[in-house]
Amino acid sequence: QSGVTSELKHIVDLINAKSDVEIVSVITTGNGLRGEFQTAEDGVYTDAKTGLTVYRVHANCIPAEALNGVQEIVFDIQDTGSRYNGVVTLLAEVIKAAKTANVPVVVLDRPNPIGATAVEGPVDDTYGVSTRHGMTAGELGLYLGKKLGYEVSVAKMTGYTRDMLWADTGLQFIQ
Repeated sequence: QSGVTSELKHIVDLINAKSDVEIVSVITTGNGLRGEFQTAEDGVYTDAKTGLTVYRVHANCIPAEALNGVQEIVFDIQDTGSRYNGVVTLLAEVIKAAKTANVPVVVLDRPNPIGATAVEGPVDDTYGVSTRHGMTAGELGLYLGKKLGYEVSVAKMTGYTRDMLWADTGLQFIQ
């Protein structure tokens, strides 16, 4: 639900409307593509707006069938700047699944809403990410890709500096 443009248009809807691009499946957090589920859990459903198959991933790895026919993964989820919201784990799981299926990953860079100049808190044992990680979505993708031994590409932002807070971006925050 957080993968939207500055005009609040959902990236899946924009890509799906293009005649030269076919979305095979969508992988989201446990709350669903449009935030339609109040409880975060694993599952598969059909998006009512697009008819696309959506894989909700909360606690488990990405199912292999989610990548059937996929030629490239585009990762676009707004992080909070803290590893506790699950985006770090989801991105790591996407990279692991992509590595297994040998599918390229492109992370659409997004601002770190609490700024990208501070790193605080304990570091987790799994990926070596601190509580406040101080990375943008793209930087997080590059870091996790290196950690997991798989190349990740980043579509970089423009107009962002690491010292900006969310309020400085002029964007609405959708989580």
